[in-house]
Amino acid sequence: MKGGPRPVRAVLFDLDGTLLDSIEGIVASFRHALDRFVPHRSFTRMQLVMTIGEPLPVQMLQFAEGDQALADQMCAAYRAHNTALIPGFGLYPNVHATLDELRRRGFLVGLVTSKYRRSAQLSLDGHDLGRLFDLVMTADDTPRHKPDPMPLLAAAERLALPPERLAYVGDSVHDLNCANGAGAMAIAALWGPFDPADLMRLAPAYAVRSLDELIALPELASPSA
Repeated sequence: MKGGPRPVRAVLFDLDGTLLDSIEGIVASFRHALDRFVPHRSFTRMQLVMTIGEPLPVQMLQFAEGDQALADQMCAAYRAHNTALIPGFGLYPNVHATLDELRRRGFLVGLVTSKYRRSAQLSLDGHDLGRLFDLVMTADDTPRHKPDPMPLLAAAERLALPPERLAYVGDSVHDLNCANGAGAMAIAALWGPFDPADLMRLAPAYAVRSLDELIALPELASPSA
């Protein structure tokens, strides 16, 4: 869905569900922790998916109904399970080609994720992605996280750009709320697990079904001066 023209200078991406095909592994890790610590409670897949994009401690505190000690135990169980799965997570089609092409066109390219740095770094190293990013922002880098706009505002500051010069590509409502709140161009990645209707209600500047569609957007033809 096209919005008004904006002078994009940097293109930033979410990780899980946007670049990394990790959603089923995340859901499995949630199930592992929840079945162990709250076996009396039942969660639908969509209830689990709807929290993806927020930091793990925030997610688990919700599932633990505010019990911080229980949430901490659930986080530890999740991390142990998920860390073992991370080497098996693949990338969505054309990730390297897309990042390479954006850099070739002269854009700054970055990653803004709610994962903590240690976990994110495993995927970056495993897929040789780190070299393609001018900026990597994780949950370790800001006191507030998506859907709050702070991560993108901090990214803009680090890149010495006003937020409106950023495009942010993400598959979740948390990503789009973060982008909209920061004044960045919000681009919905429709290949993730979120209902497209929920994403479109947030009025992204664009909604794309593949990275090929992303790279064809007119605002990403070349960076504005």
